[in-house]
Formats: sequence, structure tokens, C-alpha cells
Amino acid sequence: MNLGEQEVVVRINSVSGPTISIANPTFSATVDIQCGKGQFSGTTNLSVSDVGTEETTQIVSFDVGALKNNDEAVIDLSSPQQEGGVDYSAVTDEDLTIRSQGHSGDATFDSESSLLTYSPQGNENGQLTVEIATIEVVGESGESYAVTYSDSTGREDGTFFEIT
Repeated sequence: MNLGEQEVVVRINSVSGPTISIANPTFSATVDIQCGKGQFSGTTNLSVSDVGTEETTQIVSFDVGALKNNDEAVIDLSSPQQEGGVDYSAVTDEDLTIRSQGHSGDATFDSESSLLTYSPQGNENGQLTVEIATIEVVGESGESYAVTYSDSTGREDGTFFEIT
């Protein structure tokens, strides 16, 4: 049976060696893997904490070393919002807490688009950690969601988190 073109998401947690193979697929697949560049490359050390079904906070962290004054980093949480995993619609700027030392930039949250934005002050370094409060976990345990990162320097990255 031919179902036509379908999107398939494969999550690979680690790779050992220069190639990846998918054994005995039950579908035809074209796989385009671009290691070390672009989205999900790990260039920003983006991390988004897993959340339990009763949790009301989530932690986001990423490397701000490449960002300078007037730059901007955007973490896109719209996928879990739109797919029914986590409701961020009640989050306001007051629900954001910077949990890492030495970072004096501004963190803002747009609850309509589910975008977390960080604008550094001066030349910051290291890993920035932001706690987001007032989230509502509406998905089921075991669900996984993608979160993406982009900034004004051209870096892109992404990661996954799960509902536990």
C-alpha cells in the first residue's frame, strides 16, 4: 500500500562511527543527515528539561558566548504548545527567572507564539539558565517534543524534551 509522502521523525540519541543505518525499515526512506551544522547540531548546548505531568516549571539553558550586545536568541516552544503537550499560554515575562550567575540580559516570553527571547547585556559568557513558571503540562507521559533555537548571529540548534 502506498500512503504517499509522509513525514517521519527519527530521534537518534548517540552515534558511534561515521555512518548511521536503519535496519529492516518497513518503509522507503530518504535520509538527509547534516552532522555538525545547522539545526540540532549541538552548537549552542541547548537543553530543555523534561517535565512531569504535574509540573508547573521548566528549565531552558543554552550557551550565550557567541552573543554580544544588541544580539538576540529565540527559543521556539511552539511545537509542544501546538501539539498539545505543554500549555505556555499563561506565561508572562514575570514568570521567567534567570538562574545562572553573571547574566544581566533581558528574557521575555510571548505567550501567543510561545517564543522565549533573550537579549544579552554586554559580552556574556557561559551557559544561561532560564526557569519558566506557570506552564501547564497537558500531554501524556512518554510524549516527546522538539524545541528549536536561533539567534541573530546565525546559529541554529534544537533539542527534545519528554513528558515523564
